[in-house]
Amino acid sequence: MKKTIKNQSMKKSSFLTTGAVMGTLACAILTASCSKTNNSANPGNSNPNNSNPVTTAIRFTNNTPTPVNLYYYGGATVIAVGASFSVSGTAGTVFTASANTFGTIDSSMTYGTSYTTGSQLGDPLNWTISETYPASDTLTFPLNVQPSEFFLKIKNTSSQNIGRIWVNYGISPGQEYFPYLTIPNDGKVHSVGYFPAFTNSNLYLKSSNYTINWSYTLSLPMVNNQVYTYTATN
Repeated sequence: MKKTIKNQSMKKSSFLTTGAVMGTLACAILTASCSKTNNSANPGNSNPNNSNPVTTAIRFTNNTPTPVNLYYYGGATVIAVGASFSVSGTAGTVFTASANTFGTIDSSMTYGTSYTTGSQLGDPLNWTISETYPASDTLTFPLNVQPSEFFLKIKNTSSQNIGRIWVNYGISPGQEYFPYLTIPNDGKVHSVGYFPAFTNSNLYLKSSNYTINWSYTLSLPMVNNQVYTYTATN
């Protein structure tokens, strides 16, 4: 399966270009709409004429369906789904960082012999962040994946385990193939990963014993942070 690099760049703008930590990567879009809130914990922020250095903050909020790893000078953190993380610095200086997110294999799935629980699945998304600390208060910076990508989940309620998966079958570029990925027929929802979103995106599956085929055209809403859950039945 061939992957291309997803390179994401964050700047203070309404529309920002996005995009692993492992292997080669693939290109997505991230949007960020910044807003400021009053930082009552730092009253000095309310006085722009203060001759002393003013400390302000940038708050990153993870709106994506997967945890985001944030790496910056002097530290690193994982921003959970729906959670926020704030950094503080001198007003007018620039905060730089890199970040990534991707789908992973859960404990009930298998993918050949060289992949283990937590291994990356699907396209990774990478961000390069460069943002100026505001003159006062806190700048809110939400992280969103644009409609050019979607996150796939699969629920298998059939009589057989799923043994092979094609996403965007026959679409070039965009097709991705997982020949050794097994999703058990346990009726649970399993996260797979990020994939390019098209109006004709599709999913093609085979059971582990090759007796059942599933072929389905996805109906994606084409919105930010979109998640599609497919249920495989007999």
